[in-house]
Amino acid sequence: MKITVVTPPPFEPVTIAEVMDHLRWDADNDSPAQYPLQSLVEGYITTAREYAEKVTKRALVQQTLRITLERFPMISVRWGGNGWDDDTFWRPGKIELPRPPFIALLHVKYLDSTETLQTLASSNYYVDSESDIVPQLVFRDTFDPGIACTTRQDAVRIEWQAGYAPTDESPLTQEAAAENVPQSIKDAIKLQVQLLADRFDPNERAELERARDALLNGFKVHTY
Repeated sequence: MKITVVTPPPFEPVTIAEVMDHLRWDADNDSPAQYPLQSLVEGYITTAREYAEKVTKRALVQQTLRITLERFPMISVRWGGNGWDDDTFWRPGKIELPRPPFIALLHVKYLDSTETLQTLASSNYYVDSESDIVPQLVFRDTFDPGIACTTRQDAVRIEWQAGYAPTDESPLTQEAAAENVPQSIKDAIKLQVQLLADRFDPNERAELERARDALLNGFKVHTY
């Protein structure tokens, strides 16, 4: 399974101003002695957000993700309870949609036997999206998983939106996009920027890393 970010977050969870305030860097000083220039801090924020997403296995600000698979999943089921005399049959399986929180499923597409891209009707599946677990795309028993092409690594393509849903606002602003991201994760991102932007002795660095990790640990996602 391959995961691709189709549409990256339009904004970061924290602003340059928030990070510069955390760093105690005067934004009016064009040549800070201890901290890098503003453009570098902007890049550090993105790097720190990506670090937080990797550690927690979450999407933070709303983004569009895609997974590609060789085929639709199938699972074997034994029926009878008599050991070797049991009947075995196959039924459609499930697909995890990584990087919660889940916002919305956009579509399920597949290449048919002629390698023509088709959109699977929504009547064939539903999304089991409990609040704090990895959501699952569940295929109904009436669905035929064999409809997808069997000779392509990317025969099945699923896209969905993930992240802490933004507050309704048009046009979308940074404040609205980041409002529902937990403050602890935002604080961890600021600490990670600080670790990237400044120099510390080994003890100071280790202390900051412990503080960052403590903020993120409660948000780690454990997959099935």
